[in-house]
Amino acid sequence: MYSSRRAHGRPALAGRTEEVLLSEISTVIPLGRTMSRSRRTVGSPTGLLILLALGAALSGASISIAGRAVRLDQVASLLLAVRLATELLFGFRRLFIDGATVALGGYFAVTAFSSLTAPDPSNSILQTGNIAVLGIIYVWLINFLDSPTVFNRFVRVNFMVAIGAIGFGVVVYLAALVGVSDVLAPIGFSESVGYGAHGTMREPNIFGSYAALFFVLGLTTVAGRSSLPDLKLTSRLRLVSGVGLVLSFTRASWVGALAVVLPLLIGLRRRLRWSRIAALAGSAILAVSIAASPLVPENYLKFKVQNLVNFNTSSAAGRLAIWDKALTESVERPWFGWGCYSYGDKNAEPGTPRALRPWIGNFAVTALHDSGIIGTSLLFLFLGINLIGGLRASRQLWSIEPTSSVRLVGLVYGVVALLIAFLATTGFSYGYPWIALGLIGAYRRRARQLLRRRRLTVGDKLALESPPLTA
Repeated sequence: MYSSRRAHGRPALAGRTEEVLLSEISTVIPLGRTMSRSRRTVGSPTGLLILLALGAALSGASISIAGRAVRLDQVASLLLAVRLATELLFGFRRLFIDGATVALGGYFAVTAFSSLTAPDPSNSILQTGNIAVLGIIYVWLINFLDSPTVFNRFVRVNFMVAIGAIGFGVVVYLAALVGVSDVLAPIGFSESVGYGAHGTMREPNIFGSYAALFFVLGLTTVAGRSSLPDLKLTSRLRLVSGVGLVLSFTRASWVGALAVVLPLLIGLRRRLRWSRIAALAGSAILAVSIAASPLVPENYLKFKVQNLVNFNTSSAAGRLAIWDKALTESVERPWFGWGCYSYGDKNAEPGTPRALRPWIGNFAVTALHDSGIIGTSLLFLFLGINLIGGLRASRQLWSIEPTSSVRLVGLVYGVVALLIAFLATTGFSYGYPWIALGLIGAYRRRARQLLRRRRLTVGDKLALESPPLTA
């Protein structure tokens, strides 16, 4: 379902066999423990949800099914679809659909419709299916995360998997810096020191945005009340993801994280724990020290910082030229667009391999070009319902489940950081942004359920205390 490609000249990971994937996972302790747990629960929703988290972290790797490269997050999503359909068929579960689900379904319907008249309809329809398989992760999570036990376990597993995947990327990059990256060649890993860490991800932009999401999530532990195990886990997450974010050397991810950190801390200012702020500062100093060390190519960090929002660099200029052409083409089909990932089919030179065709490195411009004004409006409606509704739900949860409230705030701000980072790439082709959005939707549903339960409890209490009616 997904082909290997090079993005902006950065090395892409080739498809790997199942044995290679297991060797990658066992390299990192948290990933190894998580996989062993998923084996014990395979076939249950918990096992499939753990597989989904693993697949999102291994987005640079794929397995071959019927001669086609398929990623683990896509496999997990399809298995969850089978599971949900079976439970619905036998009456074990009722399907839950919210307003965001309707908007998301409308977006994919418009994209599929526009793909029928794309320059290469078969490819555009196939790509629509690839993204829809991932987008529907939102529906699986708001339905399956209906138990506090499953919910909390899934959140913790995502944290553990992120620590393992980002930590592995950092280790591989440091190995390249000290000149021992050849040791990792037998399992298919090589890093280009000139671009930044990417580990199990497709390329540094994706790795950086993934690290930014979990860094913001880990940042929320500087406020709120957490149990000691949760505090230790999220502290490790914050440290590892912060180092990974810096070593990705991706400016869009840096800008996304920086744009939300200050508003997040201001929003949580009354709940801050200053000892944790000091630990956060220490993590930042460690990450910058590594990035500025003599091991990294000379002045690379300085160049990235000085050109943080410079649109005159070669990579920025190339993106701007593509965006300008894509927007010009969008005017020709303003309402429904040209079809999913049709830019490369429309503008590539004849005979250019599909993996080397140009693509739009901006999620908003991609949506407008591929699905027009109608599809883009539905996509932003889906995002708006989740983000605004997530902030409202976090306020409702604070007096009931403060830890969930703080995590939900982190998820909302983390997705905002992702959207900023995705202005320089197309990350919705991967599972991890859909997992984050699905968690927001699941937290929103949980907030509604808890509030409804509280109202019923209060109503019953008032009824019992009311004096009897007399004639």
